[in-house]
Amino acid sequence: MEERAYAKVNLGLQVVKKRKDGYHDLKMVMASIDLFDTLTIQKHDVTQIIMENMKENIDIKENLIYKAVLLIKERYHIQGNVLIHVKKRIPMGAGLAGGSSDAAATLRLLNRLWSLHLSSEELEKIGLELGSDVPFCITGTSSICEGRGEVKKTIVLPTGFSLVLVLPPYMSYTREVFQKCKILPEDNRFENMLFGFKEDHFYLFNDLEPYVATPPNQKSIQEMKDILMGCGCIATTMSGTGSTVIGIVRENQNISMEAIKRKLKNCQVLHCHFENVFI
Repeated sequence: MEERAYAKVNLGLQVVKKRKDGYHDLKMVMASIDLFDTLTIQKHDVTQIIMENMKENIDIKENLIYKAVLLIKERYHIQGNVLIHVKKRIPMGAGLAGGSSDAAATLRLLNRLWSLHLSSEELEKIGLELGSDVPFCITGTSSICEGRGEVKKTIVLPTGFSLVLVLPPYMSYTREVFQKCKILPEDNRFENMLFGFKEDHFYLFNDLEPYVATPPNQKSIQEMKDILMGCGCIATTMSGTGSTVIGIVRENQNISMEAIKRKLKNCQVLHCHFENVFI
């Protein structure tokens, strides 16, 4: 059995408040893009995860895929084990939910392999126990997500647009970013962004952008955004807790990817499209 685990981007991220449990309540618009990992699964005598194209080694007990397997086995009293092979394409620490999307794909695979017959809503509730982005990644449909990441409402994004992704050669660390972030006064940015979608406009923002640390001799989040705007993108923002920056491009627009790559020569630059995903 095989599943694709699609990367997600945040088109809007508002930090609403800090909760008593240490998490933050958020309001977000999230969308899937056509950058994905591929997971295959088969029954096995012991649970094993093989990661292809991984630049960093992760303790298996800290891997969200492994945690998803354990959670399902314990919840539904499953005795069997699995071998999961992951072909990684989504970078780590980039704000693209690579780990969360892999966990969501694992839940979908286990649901099929062990004939659990769980609905999307049931998988989303299980996914929230693994991480804030996992519920969205279960279906990957463009959505408004609130609280810790609960999917509240699916939305329709404007058509005829694609994205430029800029991945700098440094990671962002979620815990550090949220520890430094400050809550802004409530305003209408989120509502204005949603209204813009109905008018085929992109008004993007991310409250966490100022709190991503820039290593020496590297481009900051703002500098990457400025370069994308200067090269013809119509809107830019940081995805999640960083460090990926995205730019929106009209499909019929003549934008030079080579110019962007020259100006951001230390970064990986990708041209992607929105991808609506259903189980």
